[in-house]
Amino acid sequence: MPVGKPWTPEEVSQLLSLLREKKTDAEIAEAHGRTVNAIRFKSLGYACNLVLKDGKTINEVVMDLGLSETDLQKELDKRNKPLAQPKLELQPKVQVQPKVEPKVQPKVQPKVQPKVEPKVQPKVQKPLTIIKNSSSKLDELKDILAVVASVQSMLTRYINSSQ
Repeated sequence: MPVGKPWTPEEVSQLLSLLREKKTDAEIAEAHGRTVNAIRFKSLGYACNLVLKDGKTINEVVMDLGLSETDLQKELDKRNKPLAQPKLELQPKVQVQPKVEPKVQPKVQPKVQPKVEPKVQPKVQKPLTIIKNSSSKLDELKDILAVVASVQSMLTRYINSSQ
């Protein structure tokens, strides 16, 4: 995208004055020695900042600067458009068993024997066991993959419908 010369504060002030005088984009472009597109881009950019950053209403900005409400709304929609969502690819989670480290005994034993408490092994979550015997493992896995594919399809449709 080609970029023109930077706008000085004086030029922006003059642009706003000419917009408030309801001059056409062509008249303003001629006065500034810039293209009509440069005038539109700068005026809509300034108007968007008034709405998004300064909290002005669209109607206030349109009435003040004499811009098209439709053009301003389109530009605001472009600036508020969320970034493209990445496609979700569901993959079955692999559950990793946490490594349980044995307790390290102190090197010096106290003279008084401490109260011995029964060792409680931390509860380790085991993977979901829905497979009962080895002959039906393949069928069970196929069923699980079918459910995963169905959920992925539903999520994809939901994401596409919300865009």
